[in-house]
Amino acid sequence: MQHIIYIIYFILIHNIQIIISSKSEVDSYRYLQQFGYTSKLESRLFSSIAAKSSVNDGIKKFQRLFKLPETGELDARTKKFMERARCGNPDLGSVETVGRPVNLDKASTSVSTKGRSTNVKAPASYEAQSIIWPKKHLKWYIEEYPKKQKLITSQDHTRRIINQAFQDWEKYSGLTFEMLNKKEGADLIIKFRSNDHGDGYPFDGQGATLAHAFYPKSGDIHFDDDEIFTDDYSEKDEQYTLRLVAAHEIGHALGLAHSFETNSLMFPVYQQFQSDYVISHDDQQGIQTLYGKPGSETTIKPIKTTTKSSIVTTHSTNILPANNWCSEDFQTGCEGP
Repeated sequence: MQHIIYIIYFILIHNIQIIISSKSEVDSYRYLQQFGYTSKLESRLFSSIAAKSSVNDGIKKFQRLFKLPETGELDARTKKFMERARCGNPDLGSVETVGRPVNLDKASTSVSTKGRSTNVKAPASYEAQSIIWPKKHLKWYIEEYPKKQKLITSQDHTRRIINQAFQDWEKYSGLTFEMLNKKEGADLIIKFRSNDHGDGYPFDGQGATLAHAFYPKSGDIHFDDDEIFTDDYSEKDEQYTLRLVAAHEIGHALGLAHSFETNSLMFPVYQQFQSDYVISHDDQQGIQTLYGKPGSETTIKPIKTTTKSSIVTTHSTNILPANNWCSEDFQTGCEGP
């Protein structure tokens, strides 16, 4: 009997070593789980052989959405892409928690001549019902200002940049925004925090994830204060334009999920845009689908889904939609890009 146990133990350990052979691979598998490409069960290697197949499928999903060669393997190019700074919100999830699933089948075949997917237009095809604000005038408040920033040092400077990010969305939507000087009455609460900051989704220090946001009707937006944020629009290593990160997270707080249009602000990975190009056509379509065009007098109505369930609900205002990007023990349930 002992011999049988030893043999089984050896086989399991051997298979696990095949799947995870280095720290970088462990980090990659955690990434896949964190952003919705594999489940917690698969990530824990409940069955090493089955897990390897599922993980390979998850890698292919990731590669397909980010226009990488679909090898199903953690090749150098895939690992390198995973190292890019990004938003902490998940890329994939169930329709019950995210509101609109990405159509992977169409994404694999419908690519335009410009190299952009014509089907994975997440915001424009957004199908959430209750994950939107029931009003068009929203109030925001910065509850905790940056404490560690070297380039954006004053509260006034921070407010001006965040206000600019809200104005980016107001310019193309039926929404209006108002900055408050006190928390009472605010719909969206903004905080700059570090590491474990009390919401169950700790930040990870400099690099990797830059910020995260909660969908309506929570609307909380958190920035990792360990990052180096700037108001400059030039590309610099490990520096991120706060306006761009803020506008991306505000998009999540308004109800938009990630888009896989590579020129979209809601693209999961941080991209350096210039000050005159923040909200892309894809982003405009998404926000107008939810709240109408500027000056629109239309009443916000629930958006019907095409799934069997006609109602999409979130049961708590204190959980991120889909799997969170910051924690190792992710719940099922927006760097800054």
